[in-house]
Amino acid sequence: MTGVRRFAPDDAAACCAVINAAAPTMDGLNAAARRFILEKNTPDRLGQELDRLYTVVYVQAGTIVGLGALDEAEIKRVYVLTAARWGQENSAANQPAAYRLRMRGRQKCCGAARV
Repeated sequence: MTGVRRFAPDDAAACCAVINAAAPTMDGLNAAARRFILEKNTPDRLGQELDRLYTVVYVQAGTIVGLGALDEAEIKRVYVLTAARWGQENSAANQPAAYRLRMRGRQKCCGAARV
């Protein structure tokens, strides 16, 4: 399967792996902040947080390669593995999750059409 779908609790470990892979390249973080992110990023903790939010995952060939989470109209998290950003499926990896999250936020706060 390739595409965007809603987060399920069983996705938490794969989502942790995506975030952990992104941590070294996150802008504006020092070593202590990166270490903090990696230490608190556990499947149990992350799974509970993502389950509370409107969260989608992007799947390529059966593997979660990205995720995005929305709290009301605010995007809380968007992560995509670097390898998934630059391939044949670039537009699919980068655009739908963020677009769906934006539209979901508009629907919640402004009544826009559902995506």
